[in-house]
Amino acid sequence: YRRMLELLDGPGKLSADDHCRFLWDTKNTMAEQLAPLMVSALAARDDTREMAEILRDWNFRDQPDAVAPTIFQATYRDFARLTFEDELGADVANQMLDNFYYWHERLARMSGDNDNVWFDDVGTAPRETRDELLHRAALTARDELAARFGPDMESWNWGRVHTVTFSSPTIPGKWAAALLGGGTRPKNGSGETINRASYIYPEPFDTVYIASMRFVADLSDPDRVMAVVSGGVSGRQFDPHLKDQLDAWQSGEPRYWWFSDTAIRTHTRHELHLEPGPISKPITE
Repeated sequence: YRRMLELLDGPGKLSADDHCRFLWDTKNTMAEQLAPLMVSALAARDDTREMAEILRDWNFRDQPDAVAPTIFQATYRDFARLTFEDELGADVANQMLDNFYYWHERLARMSGDNDNVWFDDVGTAPRETRDELLHRAALTARDELAARFGPDMESWNWGRVHTVTFSSPTIPGKWAAALLGGGTRPKNGSGETINRASYIYPEPFDTVYIASMRFVADLSDPDRVMAVVSGGVSGRQFDPHLKDQLDAWQSGEPRYWWFSDTAIRTHTRHELHLEPGPISKPITE
């Protein structure tokens, strides 16, 4: 929402092409707010200074070749757990964290106060601050990322860590997707960008929420429609249109669709008719 305001309130008139471009926008306004706080906290310690330097040089775009989005997301995720788990207990905290809408924006707002009471670990003394929890979260995130992707921090590219799988409609899972579906691909964007790409808290960083369809229409022309779907217009295995729009969906290349009834009738190449099967008799006792 905040990024949309930035783009829509900019100078000059906006075209349909501009709106189409906005749909692939990857600026993370939440990171723009919080990453400087992370930099300050992590730069103060020798063991997280390298992470701070990567975050300091970031332009807040969640792009596949950048390492900073990985460090930001992993640190923020562990920061959330450290913030809430001691007060709520592991079970309740996990239930809450599993739904981003319960805590995501709340924690971002709380983070403006270094001494907020939620940042104190009730099981330890003296009282902890936001910066201390960010440091602890970064260390945990570093260890988790190293275990999954190797110790070289420069190899933690967001596109390597953050992926989306287009499963086969016949057999689910990444293995089958590689053979029958659209495969597993690097994914730009995040849950905080217009280019939607969210993962669930218990299973980072596999994307499960995406913009499955992107659509921009010039209302002055019913056939000036730019649109793309995350796959194709068919859901049938081995159909040539099962996944023929995936590359355009990923790259941001607009596709042009016929939209008016007249244009659709004029340019129709194939029709699919779905007819009901035989109706079974109800079971009676």
